[in-house]
Amino acid sequence: MRWWVWAAVLLAERALAGAIDPSGPGRFPVGVASADLVDGDRGRLIRTEIWYPARSAQRDAPFARGRFPLVVFVHGNCGTRDNYEYLTMHLAAHGFVVAAPDIPGHFAGDCNPGPSGTPRVDDPWLDLSFVRAAFHHRDGPLAAFRRIVRGQRTGLGGHSFGGVWAQQALLADRHFTAAVLLATFPAGGVSGLPRP
Repeated sequence: MRWWVWAAVLLAERALAGAIDPSGPGRFPVGVASADLVDGDRGRLIRTEIWYPARSAQRDAPFARGRFPLVVFVHGNCGTRDNYEYLTMHLAAHGFVVAAPDIPGHFAGDCNPGPSGTPRVDDPWLDLSFVRAAFHHRDGPLAAFRRIVRGQRTGLGGHSFGGVWAQQALLADRHFTAAVLLATFPAGGVSGLPRP
């Protein structure tokens, strides 16, 4: 074997030996922020929680230095944006900006008894695209995040019906390039569910 092949093997072994264990604690403190995003075209208010690498672990903490990949994580039917805080905080500690919206018409506040005022809609995957795009606007409630979000490519995560909506967003929006779906089912397997 040639010397450069041996050198490549040794370098690879060293890199793997020093690999980061994704199950362990991340290296970043986690900041958290809230934003009310208004989709005027669709008449929707999308409350969103954001976890991000920060200089200190607190609400509205200054950003850590660097640019980080964006992940949008969506709750299941009748869930809330903070249902998966254990996961969203963990991802942020490992260097991701994670946005979790309440899906209007499908979050706990709209499912609980009592007047809601929010109409149920059948296109929640458009909310995921709207949230993703908001991180790239020059103005608006998420404009400050533009300087730490790396590129347009965005990951998705979803649970149950949130996984179905994530599948639909993945098909409809080319900027979503990867998805992790938890306890979900194929979007086409739901009778009457519209497809993008």
